[in-house]
Order: sequence, then structure tokens, then C-alpha cells
Amino acid sequence: MGLDAGSDSGVRPDAGQDGGLPGDTGPAPDSGPVPDGGPSDETPLTERTPRNDYACAVTRDRTDHTPRYWSYGGHDLQVSSGGTAYSVRVESMPPNPFEQAPANFIATSLAADGTFGSNIILATNSPDEILWPSAAPRGDGVAVVYVDGTRLRFVAFDGAGQEVIAAKDLPGITVDFQTRPKLVAFGGGFGLVYQRPGAGNVEVLFLALDGDGNPSGSSRPVTTTPEGYDPALVLVGVADGFGLLFRDQVNQRFQVFFTKLSPTGEVVVPRRRISLHEEEQVEAAVGSGFDSPGITLLAHGTGYLAAWNESRRGEGLGGDASSVVKVVRLDGSGVPLGVAVPARSHQVDVDEVEPALVPFGNAVALMWGRGTHIYICAGCTPDHRIDMLLLDPEDLTPVSNLVTIEAPPGIRGGGLLRREAAVLGNSLLVVYGLTFHVHSTPGSAAFGCD
Repeated sequence: MGLDAGSDSGVRPDAGQDGGLPGDTGPAPDSGPVPDGGPSDETPLTERTPRNDYACAVTRDRTDHTPRYWSYGGHDLQVSSGGTAYSVRVESMPPNPFEQAPANFIATSLAADGTFGSNIILATNSPDEILWPSAAPRGDGVAVVYVDGTRLRFVAFDGAGQEVIAAKDLPGITVDFQTRPKLVAFGGGFGLVYQRPGAGNVEVLFLALDGDGNPSGSSRPVTTTPEGYDPALVLVGVADGFGLLFRDQVNQRFQVFFTKLSPTGEVVVPRRRISLHEEEQVEAAVGSGFDSPGITLLAHGTGYLAAWNESRRGEGLGGDASSVVKVVRLDGSGVPLGVAVPARSHQVDVDEVEPALVPFGNAVALMWGRGTHIYICAGCTPDHRIDMLLLDPEDLTPVSNLVTIEAPPGIRGGGLLRREAAVLGNSLLVVYGLTFHVHSTPGSAAFGCD
């Protein structure tokens, strides 16, 4: 029901990878490309002169949604083609977060003002083993894939909140609690990526589904990574297939990789490293303790925008640690178009984490968390706020003012983490876990831009 300080999936295994991986379809993961002569301006985004095409503000500050409590196993937020945002989660209403209470796997509409609609029951069996729901639009409703024990399941509902595809197993697939599926709509059906533990490694697989959640063929292997950590998969649909972003290790440091898949999951662009730093104390897409691995991908034009957090570990426990968010433009094959640009410069003892890229009109909203770095956790509580800035996706020029949803004050106020976002008209709705030491409570807020 909550998150503890050990919940980050960025724990570094003892053994790194140095060269090609078993079963990998691409080149050695340390053969990153060199930018192809695109923009080389590394001025942080928040230090650039904005065009001010938009004026943005916090239109609704933090709303506390207790006595609702959401499972530690993830939640999702998806907008249907009819323009309704649906929150998907396992929810209970105990007297406090440390007591047990009946739970339900549900979806509800969620308006920009923070109002929930009626519960849509997604599964009637026990939700105790339901984890990591991933939602995608389906007609005027939403489809959801989720982990249920060792099964991967599919369910769908329409815009009236009625179940149209009853919860069912995806046949022939065995998963576990580490599996975090990602579902995206594509061509009247869906693309799905998921990870499955193997013999000493984690297999990343792709499965095409029709509009009713029936497999169109068998799962296809995409790549493998060492066992022991989450590859943090991010899948987006494009005109001719899918772009996939994930993390893997090179010389015991995490890096970010891109690969492109056909509509049926064949690898058409082998894995390509897009985080190009080589410093020993720096690695990409690693959570700082309470936050999730920071990695995101957005299709734009004939290419993509990608973002991740880049962490400097510092020397021992004495200080100098920090992390920043990096953003880069990619062409259709995942080649960086210029340098990766930081949202801000590194600031000692500060972590900037969990970037998200969300299309907003002719701009892209970059959202990220900013909080104090925690060196030693003995009853610690994060304090991350949420920052948002609109960018021109063609050249990363800011086109709005920077706006912030502040975390509650005080050393026990909590941090706004594990965020999901959706666009509703001129509003950017955000749902988050207000995160304490060993639990979190659900909340939401909204930005508005005109």
C-alpha cells in the first residue's frame, strides 16, 4: 500500500555487462553513437529565454484523496478518445495506511478538478496479486493489461463504464511480480512489451494484440538484460511500428538504449545507446531511493523526444551527489539530433527525477520532480515537488514560464512521486503518491496553460 526506501528498482547488481548480451539482437551496448551534427547548445532549459507562447499556472493545488489508499503495485492514468481521463489502480479504504481493508481493482474517471466518477470493477477475483496495470485507449473506453500472480491479463471497458472484454489471461505467458507490462494502442489493436525472468537474465518480449486483446502471433524476443533489475520499458507507437526505450548496464553503470520494432515486433533498428556520458560516477535512469527509474519517450514528427535522469553518485556518503533530467531529440532510427540538454545544471545535494514528456497542443510538456538528495535513510522522508515547462519539440526552446506544484512543508511533509499525467483541454492533470518513509497516499493536482 506504500513505498519504502528499498522500493527503487535501480539497485545496482554486482556484475555489469561489457559487450553483447546473450540473445541480444543488436550491437554491443557500449557502442553508443555520436550526435550527427545537430544542435550542440547545452544551456539548461530553465536558463534559456522562453518564447512565452503560453502562460501557465497551477490551477489546482494538491488534493488529498484519502481515505482512498492505492496498492504499492502501480497505478496508471489514460485518456480515452472521448477525452475522459481514467485512473486505474487497486484501491482500499482502511482507517489508516497500516491496517488491512477489502481492496478492489478498479478504474474511475478523474476530472481536472479532482472529482472521481463511479467505480468500474476490472476484476472480481482477489486483487492481492494484481500489479503494474498499464492502460491504453480503446474506442471511447480503455483497455488494461496487468500482472495477476504468474498471469498476464487483459480487460477493457467502454465510455459508459461497461465491461466490454471480460478479464482474461494472455495465453502461454508466465510472469512474476517483477514484470511491468507496457501497453500502447496501434492500428486498431495494441502493442505490448513485458519482461520475463529467464535463466540468469531477464527477457524483454513483444506481443501484438488485436482490438479484443487476442494475440496476433506469438511473443517475440527483443533483448535480454541481466537478472536483478527492472529494464524500465517505455513503448510508443509510431506510423510504421514502435519505438522502445529501456535501460541496461555498461561497465556496471546504467545507460539508456533505444530500439525500433515493426508492427509485429521484429527488431528493425538494433539497440542503440542514447545516453552518451562516460564519467565513472555518472549513470542514467537510476532512482535515488523513493523515485522510480527516470526514463520516457515521446513520438514526434518522424522521430522522438527522449528524457531520463542522470545521476552523479558523489564520493562515499560525504556529499557531492546530485541528479539532473536530460532531454534529447532523436531521429526515426534513434540517433541523437544534437546533445542531450539538462533541464537544470547539477546542484549538489539535489535530485531531479522522474521526467515525463506529454504532448500539449503544438508544444510538449516536460514534467519532473525536484527534491533533496538522501544520503542515509533512518526514518527519512522525500520532499520532491513537481516542476513543469512547455517546450518547442523542434528545438527544445521553452515556450512557457516554469511552474511548480510544491510538496507539503516540513521534514515529514512527503514527496510528490510516482506521477502519471494526462491532458484534458488546456489542463495538465497529474496523479501522484504523496510519499513518506514506508507508505504513500494518493493525490492529484492540475496545471493550466493558455
